[in-house]
Amino acid sequence: MTSQRVGLHAVGRDQHDMVVLLVGGSHLVFADALAAQLRESIGPRAVHVAHSVGQARGILDGDGDDVVVLHDEMRTHDGLGMLQELTSAPVDIVVLVLSGTDEVATVIEALRAGASGWISKDMNLEALTEAIAQVAEGHLYLSPPVMSSVLRTLLATLPTHSVTHDFVDSLTQREMEILRCLVAGMTKREVADRLFLSIHTVRSHVQRMMRRADQHSTLALVAMARQVGVPPIEDSQPGPPVRRPGEGAEG
Repeated sequence: MTSQRVGLHAVGRDQHDMVVLLVGGSHLVFADALAAQLRESIGPRAVHVAHSVGQARGILDGDGDDVVVLHDEMRTHDGLGMLQELTSAPVDIVVLVLSGTDEVATVIEALRAGASGWISKDMNLEALTEAIAQVAEGHLYLSPPVMSSVLRTLLATLPTHSVTHDFVDSLTQREMEILRCLVAGMTKREVADRLFLSIHTVRSHVQRMMRRADQHSTLALVAMARQVGVPPIEDSQPGPPVRRPGEGAEG
């Protein structure tokens, strides 16, 4: 990963936000060098190196938009195990995987395990800082080389229309509002601001919808919603009560 000095406002937003670079035992030199580059590139964020999930959790304070950059080849169960252990924590932890492989099945498995992004080690430092900024803001980030392949694979495995229509029909008005905001391309933080909810409430609703729809990422949930015809929320605020696709007018 080549060094390049960049300045991204989204990354250096809060003095208390931090990046924790979590690495396996065989990548210590790489991690220290990368941490030094990140400290120079992303301004006020604190950058720490951790060698275990426990050490990473001890560094994170649960405040702000902290990001864990998990560096692992992801070819063994160890990498996915660390990812699952991180994302199973009672507090929200945003994890960006930095990997030497772009195998679509492995990327999707990581997303299902709770990763918020995936970036190849072949990308430069500017791309890494952009990825950190994106996941810290609530976006899902995938390296361009794998984005189209992942989307095609996820769309090919969507449930049938009857199942998705049943799911949509089961949504509460609040759930439909949140889903329509996501379909419009909003991040979870933007949804929270739009609907005057806490970010924790939005995340809880999204996680429940994902479980009921049998989807393993927000990206797949939104793709399913678009396929079945859930419309994006209007720009006007506040909007009228949300009507589900196919629901007739009240007589």
